[in-house]
Amino acid sequence: MTLHVDVFFDYLCPYVYRAALWLDEVERQHGDVTVRWRYFSLAQVNSRAENWFLWEQPLVNPEWGTHRSAKGLRAFWGAEAARRQGEDVFRRFHLALLRAYHEERLSLANDEALRAAAQRAELDMARWEEQRRDPALLDALKADHTEARERWEVFGTPTFLFPGHRPAYLKLDSVVPAEEAVPYWETFVRVVAQQPLFLEIKRPH
Repeated sequence: MTLHVDVFFDYLCPYVYRAALWLDEVERQHGDVTVRWRYFSLAQVNSRAENWFLWEQPLVNPEWGTHRSAKGLRAFWGAEAARRQGEDVFRRFHLALLRAYHEERLSLANDEALRAAAQRAELDMARWEEQRRDPALLDALKADHTEARERWEVFGTPTFLFPGHRPAYLKLDSVVPAEEAVPYWETFVRVVAQQPLFLEIKRPH
């Protein structure tokens, strides 16, 4: 029986990067796990401005510097354009973009990391370049973020949502080794989805 889990994420988050590498291994090795990546903006949740919404900001915003946009906006925009080419294409782009940003330190404020990820994920580049400026793409960001906040009270990323259970926010200390990916996953599922009385576990720094 396949276990489905939603994961709310922001490309800016290092814990999302670690979780994505872990879950990629879990899906590859386990076979009965399906992850749906859903958008959640840290820039939005941390904004102190009233009536400011990331999904209403322009792709290029002079306030952020020449050819730059609000934090994370281009990444969400590019990801949803990749998703229009299919879920498998999105998943390749998703991992490639996280690697480009967190491993290679390419910029998300301009097109550097996005184009590198799109090429490595073998997207239809002409189609992607045309579609990623469509404002309608940001409806997905608005819908996911709004649901996360209003229904699930999500506050950070990555947050995992198993069917029928309360969401759980997770911070991995480092990348999980490939040979330990499934054991870590099975422990995580057991605590989060099968033992709901655990409300919070937090280690001191």
